Amino acid sequence: MKNLKTLLALGLFTFGAVNAAPVLTDSGSLTIEGTIDTVVAITVTPTDATPLDGTYSGLDLNTAATNLTVANVQEESNSESGYTVTVEYDGLMLHTDGVTTFPYSLSYDGSAITTGSDIVTNDASGSVIDTTKTLGVTYTAADATNLSGTYTGTVDVTIDAI
Repeated sequence: MKNLKTLLALGLFTFGAVNAAPVLTDSGSLTIEGTIDTVVAITVTPTDATPLDGTYSGLDLNTAATNLTVANVQEESNSESGYTVTVEYDGLMLHTDGVTTFPYSLSYDGSAITTGSDIVTNDASGSVIDTTKTLGVTYTAADATNLSGTYTGTVDVTIDAI
């Protein structure tokens, strides 16, 4: 009987050893990658009630204006190195006669802009930006020395990724 118990124990041990074969495993890995395009966009929207093709036509040159908001400028950027916004203008509105001018100055979000080309935003944060700023105009009232008629000026607003 003792031999039978030994044989049974040996059999169970052997059976267990046979079924306890080493577990084989394998693995693999995958790296996924994608890109997001850089977006830099600028939208200039006149603030008068009836904008016509990007024109603010509501200036009353007979009445002085100080920092009168003529447009909202939406700056959008996701550039990882940041972006700049430049405003360019010559400070003179030209009469329809092509000769007579009317002087004015601009501000961007309340800060004065020099004539020529002026960087008004220099954001190197590398953050995602979607903000709206104002473009304002300042001029003195026309007087008897100014020729009557329509005067126009062009303001260029440019956004660039850094």
